[in-house]
Amino acid sequence: NALARRGPDGEMLRRRPGLALVQRALDLDGGRFGPPLLERDGLLLAWDGRLDNRAELARSLGARAEETGDLGLIGRAWETWGEAFPDRVIGDYALALWDSRRRCLLLARDPFGTRPLFYAQRGGELLFASTLTALRAAWPLPAEVDDEWMASYLIGVRDVERSPLRNLRTVPPGHTLLADGIGGNGVTLRRFWQLDPEREERCRDDGEYEERFRNLFVEAVRCRLPAAEPAFAELSGGLDSSSIVCAADRLLRDGDVTTPGLVPISEVYSRSRTADESAYIQIVEQHTGRPSHRLTEEDCPILAGVEEHWFEVPIVLQCFLARHRRTLGLMREHGARVLMSGVGGDQILRSQVGMPVDLANLARTGRFRDIPAALGHWHREQRRPYAELLWQGLITPLLPRSLRTRLAPPPVTLPDWYNREFARRMDLRGRLAAVGDERISLPTRRLQSALVELAVRNTAWRYDAGPERPLLLVFPFLHRPLVEFCLAVPPGQLVRPGQTRSIHRRALRNLLPPEIVQRPDKRGPMEPMLRAVAAQWPAVSRLLPDARVCQRGYLEPAAFRRALEEARFGKPERKLFLLQVIALEVWLRQVE
Repeated sequence: NALARRGPDGEMLRRRPGLALVQRALDLDGGRFGPPLLERDGLLLAWDGRLDNRAELARSLGARAEETGDLGLIGRAWETWGEAFPDRVIGDYALALWDSRRRCLLLARDPFGTRPLFYAQRGGELLFASTLTALRAAWPLPAEVDDEWMASYLIGVRDVERSPLRNLRTVPPGHTLLADGIGGNGVTLRRFWQLDPEREERCRDDGEYEERFRNLFVEAVRCRLPAAEPAFAELSGGLDSSSIVCAADRLLRDGDVTTPGLVPISEVYSRSRTADESAYIQIVEQHTGRPSHRLTEEDCPILAGVEEHWFEVPIVLQCFLARHRRTLGLMREHGARVLMSGVGGDQILRSQVGMPVDLANLARTGRFRDIPAALGHWHREQRRPYAELLWQGLITPLLPRSLRTRLAPPPVTLPDWYNREFARRMDLRGRLAAVGDERISLPTRRLQSALVELAVRNTAWRYDAGPERPLLLVFPFLHRPLVEFCLAVPPGQLVRPGQTRSIHRRALRNLLPPEIVQRPDKRGPMEPMLRAVAAQWPAVSRLLPDARVCQRGYLEPAAFRRALEEARFGKPERKLFLLQVIALEVWLRQVE
């Protein structure tokens, strides 16, 4: 009730505390939350989002969607279902709702954290905003770094309840925060959505599974295409980004959307054989007739100007600043705000099979006679010893989490230049093992839920709250109905002998070029990253003498220096960890 008891002009706002609260958030954030803003009958609603199931919601409420609008429907949903209403809302959103009749404030964030929403408590006050900068402007405090959040950041499983700054928190994805009563202390955080471990999707045959997937995916792309401005789409030549571009192109050609244009944008590393995707990008360009804007390594060098831009949170994007600025510039030239990304596809479709967890599935479902044949298949595919396959694919997935944490290696091996005392005190190994839903008994589905959770932890922090906004990232593969469907289909729909992402390839075979459908691998900018450390060595080496990541006890100074030196001369280990740490080092200096 007390984000601010005074308006910007100093006038007391006792009579309308809800309006003061929401309006101050709008003022501080420079308008990210507004418009739209709904005010009616004691209800105030600030909405940063997109509603995807408007027609369905309107039918359930007995309203007419074309007359009510998104905010009107959300207001009616609150009045009809109360705090439970976000579970019925499908879309990307963060919202703040003040009901003066019930004397309560509700904050909510969609299940995948696509829009940021932060809050803080001090005494009887609750402050909220959609950026940390706005929150700190309302509550000027020293920028105290939260080591708990940093521990999660350093292992790539970012905390979705805390923030990089102590005492400032984030509403977790798929949660509501309810504050009851003016001046009261009743603040409740409730999870309104999570994957249903018992849900199963059963279709008659492969054809019906494929049709369901195709319809859900095309709808995920359609509802993310803006109505009155062009859309940009990342195009790497991989299966995920190519699927989004081809689906969007088909929707535009068929006249199913009013989007005035589609602009693919690609990173090209022609100097690196292991990273060059130009051939696959060209295949999609020819298939759609839409040339992409190609961002080359020469025009957008990695690590160039790494200290020149302020990001609210540590993010590897800091190391790709030149590419980020060029993308924003091109989008402004085209009058575009929406950038579609393929993030999430690998996770919901189990792209990286890795361990043969299917063996544990057979044991869990009582199909013991099928285990020898499946074991032989994995042995032929991966050329690994039978004992190793049995341990990783059959025994380990069936162990309780406490035993798996002690006996099995962590899913990601941490660099030896991480400080051992910090790793022990923050239990980095335990944090890695804690990802995933232990309620799910089927091992493959539990693995898939862990991958989706990791995707959510990353998208929840994948935003740019710097001075060069706006940039609206959207993730079609994280469309809630699509995610729920993919995690409920039989495992054999996702992975088949010799074919990963089986349902994806089968369902979109008439939409994608054959070369993309049949593509067995994907590439990343690993080689260019190493070259960038050498090319930008003067800037990188300036971080070493008094590195904050070492002063704060996160890293061993000598080992970190050695790792950077090895990267400078092309040693290929731990590239992503290095860029992650460089981004953190720059952020810590900027916070100071």
